[in-house]
Amino acid sequence: MLAAVVLGAVAGQARRGNVRALEAERVRLRERLAEERLGTARELHDALAHTVSAISVQSGVALDAFDGAPEQARAAIAQVRTLARRVLPEPRRTLALLRDEDHPGQPLAPQPGLAKIGDLVEHARRLGRHVGTELVVPESGMTAFIELTTYRVV
Repeated sequence: MLAAVVLGAVAGQARRGNVRALEAERVRLRERLAEERLGTARELHDALAHTVSAISVQSGVALDAFDGAPEQARAAIAQVRTLARRVLPEPRRTLALLRDEDHPGQPLAPQPGLAKIGDLVEHARRLGRHVGTELVVPESGMTAFIELTTYRVV
């Protein structure tokens, strides 16, 4: 009888320890999920803020050039339209990723990096801007996040 009581007490203590360990793991997972959501929200904000800023700049260029340089204004408005079309699917795709939905026929475009900076410079030149670049990449390379951030700054 004593053995059964001791065995029951040990089993109960082990169970309480397991429950505490499971609860601690659940808390860690919730914190990690919150961090992931915050990171995704930042990424979405950065992508939208970058594009909306570019739209604002290009619409300002168009407004300033409207009377004196109609071709430049037209090119700036075309850029606004392109940027707006490009940014519209981003929130939807990001939310789909968060929901783990499939989007057949809508492959996710890779995030731009250093390789796309030349395209930015060339586009600015086509819009009549005088742009020069000198890009020095560290020997250790750059993470995709740093490349994306550099692209957005440029």
